[in-house]
Amino acid sequence: MRRITVLDTKRRPYPERIGAGGLVKLDRGLMAVLLLGAAFRMVALLGTGHRGDLRALSMWAEEMSAHGLTYYQAGGEANYPAILWVLWPFGAGLDWPFLSAGIRALSIPFDLAIAVLAYRIVHLRLDGRAGTLAASLVLLNPATIIAGASWGQIDALGILPMLLAVVLAQRGHPAAAGVAGVLAALVKPQFAIGLIVALAVVGRRPAALARLTVAGLATAALVLLPLGLNPGRYVALIVASADRYPVASNYAFNPWGAVLGFHAPDGALAILGGAIFVGTSAVIVWALARGRIEPLTALALLALAVYFLPTRVHERYLIAAIVVMAPLAALRPRLRLPFTFLSAGFAFTLAYALSNGPYRAIPEIVLDPVAIAAASIAMTILGAWSAGLVWSETRQARGSDRVVRDRPPVIVKKQWTIRAANEVP
Repeated sequence: MRRITVLDTKRRPYPERIGAGGLVKLDRGLMAVLLLGAAFRMVALLGTGHRGDLRALSMWAEEMSAHGLTYYQAGGEANYPAILWVLWPFGAGLDWPFLSAGIRALSIPFDLAIAVLAYRIVHLRLDGRAGTLAASLVLLNPATIIAGASWGQIDALGILPMLLAVVLAQRGHPAAAGVAGVLAALVKPQFAIGLIVALAVVGRRPAALARLTVAGLATAALVLLPLGLNPGRYVALIVASADRYPVASNYAFNPWGAVLGFHAPDGALAILGGAIFVGTSAVIVWALARGRIEPLTALALLALAVYFLPTRVHERYLIAAIVVMAPLAALRPRLRLPFTFLSAGFAFTLAYALSNGPYRAIPEIVLDPVAIAAASIAMTILGAWSAGLVWSETRQARGSDRVVRDRPPVIVKKQWTIRAANEVP
């Protein structure tokens, strides 16, 4: 008896595509991370949260319950129309203080979904252990806990479709990417970067671009028109919201916070900061369109630019960058150190914002102007370090984000046993 080995080059389904719908089974490590992350967030709900933001969200929910689709006609001023659809049933079914608690808890399932998405992004390229690390970097990160359940904000409602839009565009689902990208943008304008990246990903394929555009416009119409918001009125609403805080930095520890401190009027600096942001974003999108960087890299760089470049930035605007960098850090070990320092610094700045101002949720953290400038410089250096490594590390693997079907076939070794005619089996 002798054995021979041959190479079977028939294309095989990849492990991650096995199973109903191609979904990855949740391994024990991921389940443990999800349970632990949910537990931490439930504990975080015991605090008071940011009473100012919670009061605004609760008021929007109650006004939606009272006025329904005539909310804006009745004088409503909510600048995040997509959130109104989510808050409506909360306002109809809950009263204070259960309404506030429900709104704070709303971010938890979205945080869990983001962690699962991060797991899947990494699992498709490496293995379950690396995917679990990505989920941990999202869910067990003090910054995401403070910015969500502890603070009482619901940024996760926009971050999930923002990240999903990029993943769907990469995987060849432009219509779904358009829906997710527009939903993210209508939750909060800073999350429109997901739609921008998705457009750049499909931009060279006219049919895919058309499907993304039509689906996005239809989504915008379904969200805005029933509320009586046409495009012009919606833009005016966003501009009025930006003009509400005409300051260089609103507790954002960025270059403007280093130079001017917090709450200083920005004046003409708003134009300068906007121009720097638009120019930098154009370079990032150009690099993505030319294939110099991969889509997740572009999304991370744009998210960092949102926090560090324009004026009128609020304290929580870095949360999108932290979430997007988590799977990148799981994929690229060199990114883990800057990611850790940036997350820790961001968590401290969030704690500072919660401890100051008219709505103090924790004991006051006192920083004089020199300390604020030093902390802002440190955060800016961390942001630049992170951006540089994200660019250089992921640029080396810009081809690794292709859809699964574009991968080379798996080579499977097979062994056959050849027996002589007179051999007994």
